[in-house]
Amino acid sequence: MAIVFDIAASSVVGGASSLTYSHTVGVGTDTILIAQPAIVDAIAGTASISSVTYATVGMTLVPSSTQAFTLVGAYDVIVANYGLVAPATGANDVVLTASESCDGLYCGTQSWFGVHQTVSFGTAAIATGTSATPSVNVGSAVGEFVVANVLHVDDLGAFASADTERWELGGGTGLVVTGGASQTGSASVTMNWTGGAAAIEWGVSGVSLKPKAMNTRSWPLGVNIGMEWRMPV
Repeated sequence: MAIVFDIAASSVVGGASSLTYSHTVGVGTDTILIAQPAIVDAIAGTASISSVTYATVGMTLVPSSTQAFTLVGAYDVIVANYGLVAPATGANDVVLTASESCDGLYCGTQSWFGVHQTVSFGTAAIATGTSATPSVNVGSAVGEFVVANVLHVDDLGAFASADTERWELGGGTGLVVTGGASQTGSASVTMNWTGGAAAIEWGVSGVSLKPKAMNTRSWPLGVNIGMEWRMPV
């Protein structure tokens, strides 16, 4: 079964320790929900992501997907990816909770069909830098889909994704832009964005989604006589 995109949603709040918004998961099979939270806080070294839930069910942090960095020498930033297999269908609340009140809480969610329900992810990849072109290389494979989220300084306006952009928040006169994108899988996928004319600080987290395993029919051991299979006596 091929991996198929369902829908995305996102929201942002400032000066708060929690963010709540609605995501509507469609009806499909082998569904997974990906949450891509980001927190920005000016109090050095104290803020963290406490939890992400959907329909009151806790989502699980994708291993090695947390990227922490500092913006403009003052703001602590964390971006990550969380997953939940077989999420409830219909409209339900996504709740991002931080360890304390933060300058900005951002979160986008993507739901997908056809994703393996026990081995859902490949190996996550993270990166940081200072440039106008945030990017990260993610190990993947044909038949998979890579999802990634980015946060960067952008006083010039919203970024344009070179991949398929799924959600975006911030921009304009705001300090940062954050957003999620996807790209079809191959041996190695480069997720990249164009932020603006000037060098900017950024952090990216990405991971590949694995498809549901194909069912293979198991035939009994026998002897092929012409077009007929016979079991040995």
